[in-house]
Amino acid sequence: MDKVIRILKSFNFNESEAKAYITLFQHGPCSGYELSKMSGISRSKIYNILESLFQKGYVSNTQDGKVLLYRSEPIEHISRLIKTSVEDGLDMLQESMSNFEKTIDSEQIWNIKGYENIINKCIDLIESSKKEILIQVWSDDLTDRLEEIIVKKQKELGRVLVIIYDSEDNYNTKIKKFYKHGFEKNKIADTGSRWITITIDSEEMLHASIKNYNVAKGIYTKNKGMVFFANEYVKHDAYCLRLIDALGDKVKDVFGENMEGIRDVFAIN
Repeated sequence: MDKVIRILKSFNFNESEAKAYITLFQHGPCSGYELSKMSGISRSKIYNILESLFQKGYVSNTQDGKVLLYRSEPIEHISRLIKTSVEDGLDMLQESMSNFEKTIDSEQIWNIKGYENIINKCIDLIESSKKEILIQVWSDDLTDRLEEIIVKKQKELGRVLVIIYDSEDNYNTKIKKFYKHGFEKNKIADTGSRWITITIDSEEMLHASIKNYNVAKGIYTKNKGMVFFANEYVKHDAYCLRLIDALGDKVKDVFGENMEGIRDVFAIN
């Protein structure tokens, strides 16, 4: 029950409301007195709690003789109410915020922490792009939504460069045009983590290091030097991959089966 209570509290239930709703859901219609005994909520509080849930549309009631009975509404109904409320609230927020004058973004470098926050920022950046997108991403981090928006932008813009890393060498994706990077085990050995690099319209960039789904941090900036560096980094990766694809076995003859020789950048003749 504790987990469900935490979830309901995130949707504007208080602890007692969540406990009362779950108890009704589990045991079916009952009076306030019976619900008080089953839930452990005092009789002095239970009727105010039930009235609050009734006003929100989360429970309904009926008169059964002298007793007022309550029942929980189906969870699907609750979900629709919450979703509608959230969407209406977000629409009002966007409309209200649009009336404020927006300050011009500086070229400072901003930190981002948390896997979901990083993925959501990637999606926001890609959705806002107008001209071109350059992206390096591991298949582990190609969430359905991220993959979907990349596919959409490839159709809209055309100029979308995607380089995918896949430690299992599967490259199973709905993205039609992308470079398979290879050398993933070497990359993980070098860095100890996955990463995402994105630039959009040569104006904004994001780079994130992802050790696992619990440990992820990144940076975002409009700094012209950083954006240029990230752009060139992704492009040069693509240049090398095109050369390797074009030369095929000739490259392996020179640098080895696993291309280990090409990684020694200090070995200049």
